[in-house]
Amino acid sequence: MRRVAHEQMAGVFWLVAVSGQRWLWPINHLTEKEWDGTLMDWASKLGRWRKAWHCTVAQKSDPGFFDRVWLRPGKALFTELKVRDKTGSPNTTSTAQDEYIYEGIAAGLDVRVWTFPDDVFEAWVMLAGRTKEECPYYRELAL
Repeated sequence: MRRVAHEQMAGVFWLVAVSGQRWLWPINHLTEKEWDGTLMDWASKLGRWRKAWHCTVAQKSDPGFFDRVWLRPGKALFTELKVRDKTGSPNTTSTAQDEYIYEGIAAGLDVRVWTFPDDVFEAWVMLAGRTKEECPYYRELAL
């Protein structure tokens, strides 16, 4: 019944990610800042990652450097964060970001590009250390 109500709303549609996940869109739209905040909440509240770095003054950073670097004993994770826009189109990485991503992988770093909502479960499992069924977004897929 909830699905029917949403499908009748103007401008709302089902976004189907590459993985086959279905999301109501743009109801579930997040900005990149909100996506980053969600990830920070998961990492800090569940205690798996001790430190997370994010450049707050982009003008003082090398263009293309990762959005966030996560640290815990014995592990470093470099993430570039993206979101789908309100039309459902994914934002893509820039050339400068691609260069950092490729160099990071070549250096043996754990590098991830996480797009909301496509990679929400991968991010949840990695940061929270819990199963995807425990993810706060899991129920939205069971509509």
